Amino acid sequence: MSEPLDERQLADLAEGVGGEEALAELLGLYRDGLPRQLDRLRAAVKRGEADEVRLAAHALRSGAAVLGAPLLADTCAGLEHLGDLTGAAAELERVVAVVAATDAALRART
Repeated sequence: MSEPLDERQLADLAEGVGGEEALAELLGLYRDGLPRQLDRLRAAVKRGEADEVRLAAHALRSGAAVLGAPLLADTCAGLEHLGDLTGAAAELERVVAVVAATDAALRART
């Protein structure tokens, strides 16, 4: 597994948002929302709602991409682009593992 955070992207983002303190606040807000986003994704997979799986995976992927978590963004793309839900449970388990790694890395950083 590659690194969950892209420190270069985070440094650029810190510069854009007004410094490390502002970035830490932004990353904290993102971390706070991860459980809710993951719950939404889990529920959609469980219900077999392909459109909701794509929307939930897209939302999780987009935030990760913007906030310097490319591993999570790439992993979510697998669920977002499933043609149907065949393999969704396995993809979800990968997302869950990467969310945990990303959350730990964010916690260590802030």
